[in-house]
Amino acid sequence: MPTVGVTHDTEMMKADGWPEHAAKRAVASAPKHAQAVLACVAAGVKIATGADLNPIGPRLHAELRMLEKAGLSRLQVLRAATAGGRELNGLGAETAPQPGAAADLILVEGNPMDDMSVLQRPRGVMAYGRFVVDPRNGSTPAPTPGVYTANA
Repeated sequence: MPTVGVTHDTEMMKADGWPEHAAKRAVASAPKHAQAVLACVAAGVKIATGADLNPIGPRLHAELRMLEKAGLSRLQVLRAATAGGRELNGLGAETAPQPGAAADLILVEGNPMDDMSVLQRPRGVMAYGRFVVDPRNGSTPAPTPGVYTANA
């Protein structure tokens, strides 16, 4: 995970109260950080996205925008946000949307290749073939009994 937010996200630095010297040093290293990410991608290193600081949702979406600004194509960013994590967690094609596979899907109105912000407004979310957010009404259904695993 390239975590470009630590060198590119000045809003986060301000909101989190980074000392001025630390923020300046981080921002100064942003171009080299972006170059390193691009070099890794060019060398075939698998890239995934994520966020480990709250608020996770907004920080994840900011990370996606920053990866694109750093030079990744929109398709590379979307791949990092989807298949990248799956592959790096050793799941391979197991959760690919194909017959017989566990389904992890996000349903959106619009095409994220045209407008990545549609990812911030999911209409439905499915994990291991079960709706977590119902696309019909946006509700969060009661969990189905059982463990959410690829074999469930």
